[in-house]
Amino acid sequence: MGRVRQTQISDLPGAVLTSIFSLVSDSRTRNNMALACRDWYLLERQTRSSLMLRGNVCNLMSLPHSFRNITQLDLSCCSPWGYSVFQSTSTGGEMVGQLLREAFPKVKDVAIYVRDAVDIQMVAWLWPEVESLRLVRWHQRAMEPGSGMEIGTEVECLLKCQNLRKLDLSQFYCWTEDIPPALETETATAANLLYLDLLKISPEGFKTTEITAITLACKNLEQLFLLCQFDPRYLDSVGNQALATLATNCPRLRVLHLVDSSEWGALRSDLNDDFAEEDANVTRQGLGTMFKSLPHLEGLALILGQNARNSGPALEQLFSHCTKLTSLQLSQFHGLWFGPQEDGIAAGSRLTELTIKNSVDLSDSSLAAIGRGCKRLKKLCLRGCRGITEEGVRECVSSLSKTLIDVEIFCCRLLPGLETLRALEPIRNSIQRLHLDCVWDVEVVALQARLSSTPVQSYMPRRYTDDDRLRCENGESADLF
Repeated sequence: MGRVRQTQISDLPGAVLTSIFSLVSDSRTRNNMALACRDWYLLERQTRSSLMLRGNVCNLMSLPHSFRNITQLDLSCCSPWGYSVFQSTSTGGEMVGQLLREAFPKVKDVAIYVRDAVDIQMVAWLWPEVESLRLVRWHQRAMEPGSGMEIGTEVECLLKCQNLRKLDLSQFYCWTEDIPPALETETATAANLLYLDLLKISPEGFKTTEITAITLACKNLEQLFLLCQFDPRYLDSVGNQALATLATNCPRLRVLHLVDSSEWGALRSDLNDDFAEEDANVTRQGLGTMFKSLPHLEGLALILGQNARNSGPALEQLFSHCTKLTSLQLSQFHGLWFGPQEDGIAAGSRLTELTIKNSVDLSDSSLAAIGRGCKRLKKLCLRGCRGITEEGVRECVSSLSKTLIDVEIFCCRLLPGLETLRALEPIRNSIQRLHLDCVWDVEVVALQARLSSTPVQSYMPRRYTDDDRLRCENGESADLF
């Protein structure tokens, strides 16, 4: 009897292989698949949808032409970095643009470094049908008077792309006052935007009048990320009025992130045991008014730099009106839970992700209530919560042992690394991602050991020295115990 030939993956019909290849998203895996044989090489090129170019823009002859079905193109890492993609060669910007358009005719999602308004005008000319655009520029904008274009027209040129649905300016350095006039000028494009990211756009955050203008022009937004000026010491700072206006102008929002401008400059040493110096102009009444106008909200981040006191009742309104909410991030919110029942933050029974930062009065009892009330939590992040201890974290994660797989705990004064690991013991077999402080606080360990009448020498780690750090950098192990 002859040997039966085994079926191989290459025997599958072409349509089935195409479907399999299209489901692979990891770039390294796709590159390895393309090396198997020529048929797989062609199939990988045919099914790839995203590509990042890192070569020198002067070497236009090396531009690949086999990725004809690319829809997502990233040109933000082309070298030499800091030079315009369209103005770095002697052939001229139009020639570069023509080559890019011929090599990638189906592009709908573009990420590109732009130096000035001329580059933005080239982007709008090159990809007029683009639907998603991310601009990158980490330095101050060019001020060449001979460029022939005013600086304030940068974003206005960008909005000439009438099919634009997603605009990401989080890595694009510009002035906050340039954004509202551009959106008000190109009203049709602004009204079509569904995604707008304006985080890290400038050292200063947007104020009330600017937020009002932005949200009034972009009424159909579903995802909005804003850098705000919550500090009440500034004129026109963001408060209850701005939040109510934002929610009224954009009632279709599903994801909303409002971040105070001081968040990006905060250092670890800035964290302290007390409340912030100022109270924000955001009250529980103002928050409740905003939540009532956002029934479709699924993800919310309110990262303040000032105190928001007695916020528990406002959070109850949030969970009552926003029944689809699954992700919540809060910073400088105090009075999250009063007890003894599951009220305040513990009323978020539908939450799957929860982040609490810089909550001074968050206690072990609050964590225990969160564990009892938020039964669906998959991710829990605690940062700068100085009142929680190993006991509270252990009780919380024990209640969430069936769902919790992602934990972040750092900058918590009473939770050094060793204590945190002991508190997470109930989920040690199920946890998939862990982020914690590798700061072994000998003084805290010694204090807690004395209080529990346990010999310190049995588990107290030694200090992490410069020699240990050098050995780790050289690939060697450093014994911390």
